[in-house]
Amino acid sequence: MRLLIDASKYLDFRGVPQVRRIVLFELNDLFVPLNGIIERRERFEPSKFLPSEIENEEYLPPEMRERFRREFYRETVQTEPVPMADVISKYDEIVILGDPGSGKSTTLKHIAFSLAKKLLGEGESIYDLPDEVVPIPITLRFFAKWLREGKINSLEDYIKQFVASDLYEIKSTLDRWLEYPSESDSEVRRKIARIGRFLDETIKSGRAIVLLDGLDEVEAGDLRN
Repeated sequence: MRLLIDASKYLDFRGVPQVRRIVLFELNDLFVPLNGIIERRERFEPSKFLPSEIENEEYLPPEMRERFRREFYRETVQTEPVPMADVISKYDEIVILGDPGSGKSTTLKHIAFSLAKKLLGEGESIYDLPDEVVPIPITLRFFAKWLREGKINSLEDYIKQFVASDLYEIKSTLDRWLEYPSESDSEVRRKIARIGRFLDETIKSGRAIVLLDGLDEVEAGDLRN
C-alpha cells in the first residue's frame, strides 16, 4: 500500500508543457469530488394503468395498433445528479464516462490513494467500502503494452506480474524529480515479487477493487476489445 500511495500522491499533468522545472501538486490538496449523472431506462407498462380489454391491443382497430405501440411501449430515460462517492460505494461494477479532462483518471487515482491510506490507518476515505478492500489501479496502456509484447495472456497475469513494476516506474520518476534517494534494483525486484503474490491472493479472496483507467489511450482494434 505504501508503494500505491507514493505512486498516486501527485496529480498527473501528462501532456501539459512545463518549462524550466517540473511542478507537482499533491492530489489531496486539489481534488474536488465529482458529481455524476445516472441514467435509468424505464418502460411504460400499460397494464398498470389501463383496463385489460384496452391494454390488450388485439381489441383495438388495426389503424390504432401502431399508434398504441408507439405511445405506450416507448422507453424513457431518467437522469439525476449524484455524488460519485455514493455511486462507487453502492455498485459493484461501474463505468465512468466523461469528456477529456473531466476528472475520470483523477477520480480513480483518488479512490486508490484514499483506500490505501485507510488500510494503513493514515486517514479516512469518502468511499463507503469495507475496511479490507484493497485497491488495484491498472493503467490500460501499460496492460496493452505487455499484452502486445506477448509477455502476458490475461488481466490476471498482468496483476500478478506487472502492476507492481509499473507502479515502481511511476514512483522512480517522481523520486528523480523530487531528488529522493532510489532503492537498489535487487530490493525493488524482491518487493515487486512480494507485491505480486499479495495482489494475486487479494483477487482470489474477493477483497480487491480493480480500477481500470485509460481505455481511450489504447489503440483501437483487437487490444481494445
